[in-house]
Amino acid sequence: MQKRDKNNAVDNNALLKNINPNYTRMYFGSKKELVGRAFILIAQALMMAVVFIEAASFSFAITEQIPIPAIFNDFGIGDGVYRSITVIMATFGIIISLVFLIPIFIIRSIRGVKKISIIYLTFGTIFTIVLLALSIVSYIYIPVKYNLLGLVFSAIIIAFVLIGSLILLITSIKQKNKLVEAIIESESMVA
Repeated sequence: MQKRDKNNAVDNNALLKNINPNYTRMYFGSKKELVGRAFILIAQALMMAVVFIEAASFSFAITEQIPIPAIFNDFGIGDGVYRSITVIMATFGIIISLVFLIPIFIIRSIRGVKKISIIYLTFGTIFTIVLLALSIVSYIYIPVKYNLLGLVFSAIIIAFVLIGSLILLITSIKQKNKLVEAIIESESMVA
């Protein structure tokens, strides 16, 4: 039973305690949400490409500093060290990228979308700024062919993460407000 005041109006706070709009599903429900999720997914794909480029660049720089005798280079030891360092660094970067990517497919509630967009705004932006800084350093100091591409992709990633997470945040807030208004309106019609 809903609490009513003197004019027989429904108390909105009591109504919202019984029905929590935060847990209502919001999974590709609107075009804005679809665009926001698409921005983040594209940013993650670009992030994986930048991780591969940067891993190859830094592996190249690291293996140049390792003193490997010429006789061992004939057996491909230097190349093996380079490839193993590249694989280790790329695997670590992909794991970090997947930590950001998987929630986009799992989160379905308004509350979850709002929280994950806030997490993307904070940690995702920090991670992409670090990735941009690494791209700048590798472009300036490491002579690898694709470093300019990694630098450009890093800048695009920052923009996409910011735009996508802001769109998701605004969409989840608007969706919750619409739902609250609909609940209040339907209760006032019943009363």
